[in-house]
Amino acid sequence: MRQIRQFVLLIIIFAFIGIGCITIPDVRPFADSTANLAAAAGSHYQEIASEIASLKPVLIPGEKETDEKYKNRKTQLENTQKLFRETDRNLDKLFNAMVTYSEKLTSLVAAGKSGGEAAQSIFDSVQGFADIANISGLSLGAVATPITKGFKAIADAFTKMEAKKTMKEAIAAAEPGVNMVSEQFETIYKVAITHATNGIRNTKRLEASISAGPNIIGFDSNVKRNYNAYYRHLNRFVTGIDPNTSASAWRGFCQENVNPCQAINELEAVALVEARMEAIRPIVQVYEIKIRKIEEDLKHRRKISKAVIKAVKAWAYEHKKLQQCLEDGTSLSSFNLKAALIELRGLLGQKS
Repeated sequence: MRQIRQFVLLIIIFAFIGIGCITIPDVRPFADSTANLAAAAGSHYQEIASEIASLKPVLIPGEKETDEKYKNRKTQLENTQKLFRETDRNLDKLFNAMVTYSEKLTSLVAAGKSGGEAAQSIFDSVQGFADIANISGLSLGAVATPITKGFKAIADAFTKMEAKKTMKEAIAAAEPGVNMVSEQFETIYKVAITHATNGIRNTKRLEASISAGPNIIGFDSNVKRNYNAYYRHLNRFVTGIDPNTSASAWRGFCQENVNPCQAINELEAVALVEARMEAIRPIVQVYEIKIRKIEEDLKHRRKISKAVIKAVKAWAYEHKKLQQCLEDGTSLSSFNLKAALIELRGLLGQKS
């Protein structure tokens, strides 16, 4: 009897030792990085949302609000604003859902939870994805189709998710939805940002042209665009010159058999054009500086967009790794997501 009691005691002791040796993986970096991703991405698309919302349709001098060109320009801008406004709201919901899910998952792992209650908590935490608004019913035009389909695909993936008995099973069940976020987000973000930046570009370039004087910019563009062709025309009156060259050798001697008097008239016209070009040069230079700034800003925003997409893909990749960490008890550093965040924050001018 005594031996039996000793044997039972040894079993209990070893059981406690075994429990004490169980390693609870540290997945806190996953939740922290997800929150940082949401904040960084939000600062990007919300800035664009604010700028696109502030734009007003441009009325060109001499144009009336009843003119078809103005009405079409106004409608196009308003549609772009509406599309990005709705996309902005759903992006907020998407990133909030990512943060909620990641935080719940992390807190359950840290507490050593793994059973049915934890599985139900995981199931409850993904409902934010399923609640993403369906904007397909709004009159946003055909350009919005990839965006509406993308958000619907994400919501549907999580709606189909079934409750599980263990936390590991629940996380595995969420994997298809997480992958859907990664796949569809790229399309959603590319389309939304492209239409928004095009709206910003078109409006700001038109504003810059009107500020300089549309007739001035139009004159300058036409002269620059047609100068070489004009030189080839003038070369017809020049001795010993290939008529297809764009060089300014037309200032040479006229060919007598090609009516040199016409060349004199042409030269006088060129002198007037060149004098006009010189007079408007300061105005054109200011305009060109504005245009370069517009294009540089938009180019930088496209780089940020790519970095946001890259970071969301890294988030999905870390989620897949997390399942293995739960299996073998190793911690999750979220290295790939952290690296993507360093790149994104660098482009945003934020400290890592």
